[in-house]
Amino acid sequence: MAGKKPFGGKTIRPDAVLAKIIGSGKIGPTVMTKKLWNYFKGKKLLIRTATGPFGGMKVKPDGNLKAIGVKAAVAPSKVFKFVWSYIKRKKLFK
Repeated sequence: MAGKKPFGGKTIRPDAVLAKIIGSGKIGPTVMTKKLWNYFKGKKLLIRTATGPFGGMKVKPDGNLKAIGVKAAVAPSKVFKFVWSYIKRKKLFK
C-alpha cells in the first residue's frame, strides 16, 4: 500500500488554545506527537514517580494543558488522549 498515508492523510489545524502548545501551522498527527513531547520537555512538565507506566513518568499540566482538559498529573498517553478528544470536539482536523 504505497499510496496510503498515516491517519488517512489528515492534518491538524490548531486553534488559538492548541497553537500555544504545538504551534499554529497545519501539521500531521506524527509531528503533533513530537511537538507535544518537546513541549513537555521544554517546560519541564515531566515528573518522575516511583512506579507506573512509562517508567514512572507523569505530565504535570500547566495553564495551556488545563485549557484543553488536563486537570491533574497524568501519564503522557492520557495527555495525548485529552489532546485528541479536544481536536475532535473542536473539529480541528481535515
